[in-house]
Amino acid sequence: MENILSAVSIGIEFGVSPGDINSALEEYRPNNNRSQLIHSGSNKIIMDAYNANPSSMRVALENFSKAEGCNKVVILGEMNELGVDSIVEHRKLIDMLNEMPFRTVILVGEAFKALLPADKERVETYTDSKELVERLKSDPLRNAYIFIKGSRSNRLEQLPAYL
Repeated sequence: MENILSAVSIGIEFGVSPGDINSALEEYRPNNNRSQLIHSGSNKIIMDAYNANPSSMRVALENFSKAEGCNKVVILGEMNELGVDSIVEHRKLIDMLNEMPFRTVILVGEAFKALLPADKERVETYTDSKELVERLKSDPLRNAYIFIKGSRSNRLEQLPAYL
């Protein structure tokens, strides 16, 4: 919302008509792995794999849990650069996910894998995105509403090709 309001303000400042501002906003399609909506086969994907920190992960998961849709799948890459807080923050995220109604939770990265989530029926862990790609090749997700988020270094942007 802040970005939209900023764009509107800048347009007004430079004398762009309200109709042209509205048209430009309607036509905008993000392609930088930040909140992109992607339709891939039978899946609908929200791709937000540019950056991740504890607060952005929590807010994004809360919003996705409230979004309309069924067969929700969450794919999260580890949050990098947390230093000594890494284990604590990844554990908090796993605890939060245990309380949410997602069909499947897929966690990518050493930080997640080391914590061994308790819910092995619904939670899958992978060391890296290459390992997850192999799983998706052999057992693809179908008819799912998928949310993908993680630090850029996880390379999660390659996943839609396999979804």
